[in-house]
Amino acid sequence: MKIKMEKVNFEKLFFPVSAVFILSLLSACGGSGNGGNNSNNNGNSSSSLASQYQLNADAQPGGSISPAKLTISKGDSASFTIAPDNGFTIAAVTGCNGSLNGTAYVVNPVVNDCNIFVTFSPIKSTITIQVENGKTIPEGTFEITTGENLNLTVIPDVGYRSAALNLTGNCSTINTRLRDFDIRANGGNCNISVNFSCRDENIDNICDRQGSALIVHHSNISPAVVRQKDIANTEFTITADLAGDFDSVWVEMWMSKIDPDNYTPKKILLTQDANNPHLYSAKLGFAPEEIKALNSFGGHVGYIGNSYIRASRAGETLGPENFSGGSSMAMIVVIDDEIPDAPLEQLGTEFYANDYLLHVVDPHYHRITDLNALSAKVLQVITEPDFLIAIPTGTSPVGDWSYYYSVFNDVTGIGTNTFDSRSAYGAKQSLQGYINIGQFGYDFSHFLHEIGHRWGFYLSDNKLKLTETLCNCHREVVGTESGNMGMSPTIIIEQPDGSFSLGNPTKEQRFKYSSIEKYLMGIINSQEVADSWFVKPELFTNASSFKKEELMQVNGTLLHQTYGSRIPDANNSPKHFSINFFTVGPNPLTEAEAAYFSYVAKYQGEDHSIEADDFSGLLYTYPTFSVATGGVMRLDTKIRVLPKQEINMRQLKKLTQEKDALSEAIRHRH
Repeated sequence: MKIKMEKVNFEKLFFPVSAVFILSLLSACGGSGNGGNNSNNNGNSSSSLASQYQLNADAQPGGSISPAKLTISKGDSASFTIAPDNGFTIAAVTGCNGSLNGTAYVVNPVVNDCNIFVTFSPIKSTITIQVENGKTIPEGTFEITTGENLNLTVIPDVGYRSAALNLTGNCSTINTRLRDFDIRANGGNCNISVNFSCRDENIDNICDRQGSALIVHHSNISPAVVRQKDIANTEFTITADLAGDFDSVWVEMWMSKIDPDNYTPKKILLTQDANNPHLYSAKLGFAPEEIKALNSFGGHVGYIGNSYIRASRAGETLGPENFSGGSSMAMIVVIDDEIPDAPLEQLGTEFYANDYLLHVVDPHYHRITDLNALSAKVLQVITEPDFLIAIPTGTSPVGDWSYYYSVFNDVTGIGTNTFDSRSAYGAKQSLQGYINIGQFGYDFSHFLHEIGHRWGFYLSDNKLKLTETLCNCHREVVGTESGNMGMSPTIIIEQPDGSFSLGNPTKEQRFKYSSIEKYLMGIINSQEVADSWFVKPELFTNASSFKKEELMQVNGTLLHQTYGSRIPDANNSPKHFSINFFTVGPNPLTEAEAAYFSYVAKYQGEDHSIEADDFSGLLYTYPTFSVATGGVMRLDTKIRVLPKQEINMRQLKKLTQEKDALSEAIRHRH
């Protein structure tokens, strides 16, 4: 018997076998739960998938759209919500053939997979400026983008000074610095009215030619710091920002080291700027005999005389008694050639540093009253210290030489509650105080006074009101001690008739903290405070003599009874602090400036005194913080620049693996 062999068509056999295998897999995976016909189950599944569509939504910067993804059945509608950021509006929405209704984008019906994209445009704000008795830069009406800032400079007419801004509409003032204002556009129109005043806080009727005829906004000399060997070849520039009613104006400079009885002060006539009527300037050099006198400094640091701005009107010289606070002008700091160079390492476009000084290059250096933003910037570069000192290098705002800002207080029992405003200054841990001190108050005495406010402010209350005399009036009767937080120009001495008069402290008394100040600082306990006399704030008249009933006696017992125990006490209070100095100006420091500021910063961390000239050429012994506290407290002035941490790919891979391992462990735990 023969068996007939036919050719097998494997192509026909392949599809049915594959189809059966695939259908079996679908059945095993739950494609059907009723055990019915597999081919019918497959058809139903395909129909269901084909009717579902995915819609993706995305937005450019300036807002958002939600949800970012939707899965919708065919023929149904889909709705998305668009949320512009503050200051932005919806520019366009594209994709999926939808329609925009307000902030809702609706697709109806959904017919396929598609993508939606939203773009935004910034809202323009129209700002109109109106000004009287002066001008502004810029001026008129213009548009800026919402959310951006407008820098507005105000320039008063002659005879006017302070400017008051009245804002109506959708804008706000976010920073105020001397004559500069930062205006934030919040969307919509904004009107700014600028009004200049004829009145100064100390002078009436300037515009009516009564009272003072000269207002000094600020003044400076450049270069501000010079070495002795360079004086002969240096041309100095004096600039002043003035207002008032006068015919001529000049700088009167009294040279250090020159006998005032046989010396006529140097007179430098100031010339008005052709483009800005408030700016005056002059060039300055020194004659050989002046240079010879200047080359006799006894200490490492000296100053070229007291300088005053003088003016005349109708032939009448306006003397110091006619001036508002502000006739005193910046002087030139002279350092000898023995002070070593202190080169600064560049840390980027804004920062330069060495071991004891950080310099910030800021084109708006004269606007450093925005100290919060400045400290936040600095603390991104250096390790946070206990105290921070800012020194402007390009200008000397008169009457604005030094200020102390209380940042953190954790001491109780001395009149003021604890507080913490570190976050407002960009600080997180250590910062207690922040000092803004003019470069010519940066020498030695002002520094001790300002840092003393860390504790001296704490008696500002409605009980004894000691701060008003201790810190503001700067006069304290202390017998054998000085006061005024390390910078006492006078003390008050009891006379035989029972009255009290002002007197000069001895060399040993100058620039040291009194016992009451040491108690506030946590150096001594209350029972160690010597009896002291204070002028009663309500009776203080800047007199040179006082009756006993005009004074108030204070000792440690009274302080303890009034405020309670100082916590922590002297046995447990901190004694070591860190302080960092930084300068801020429009340009990198000169070699002489870097040497001077670094020298003083380093010196403040030492435990010995130094000799330096005062403004009149007399040699004084200036103590450090350590000496002023009797050797109990110490400052670390070294700058610690934060390292730039870089993560390479190998480190990144390791971090990713560690993160995945941790996530897996947490997943199994739950």
